[in-house]
Amino acid sequence: MADSPDDVTLPSSTATPIYDDDAAATSDGVGGGAVAPGATIGRYRIHDVLGAGGAGVVLSALDTELGRRVAIKLLVRDHAEGRVRLVREAQAMAKLSHPNVVSVHEIIRVGDRTGIVMELVDGVNLRA
Repeated sequence: MADSPDDVTLPSSTATPIYDDDAAATSDGVGGGAVAPGATIGRYRIHDVLGAGGAGVVLSALDTELGRRVAIKLLVRDHAEGRVRLVREAQAMAKLSHPNVVSVHEIIRVGDRTGIVMELVDGVNLRA
């Protein structure tokens, strides 16, 4: 198990990358590189990609300490403005308790990237 959210362990290089922004991975294993199924970010073991956009990627993962499935929204390229917006989003969500709003578990730092760990809601993909 990893000691902190900055600890990242990648599986063998044969795994399919979840994202790759054409930059080389840094010594933390994720800075600009790929996070693949089976990789770990702190106590979270990555399972699959749920979605991706210009600013980030949403991953499904297993919280290995608590045995629960979670979603991780991780910025692909972390910059000050994006980080502030993501933290503000997490703080706003954490203040709400409503059946239509997912629960926020924590904000994580992965090297120079920021992410939100939140409740994973099972459902179907609405993409046609």
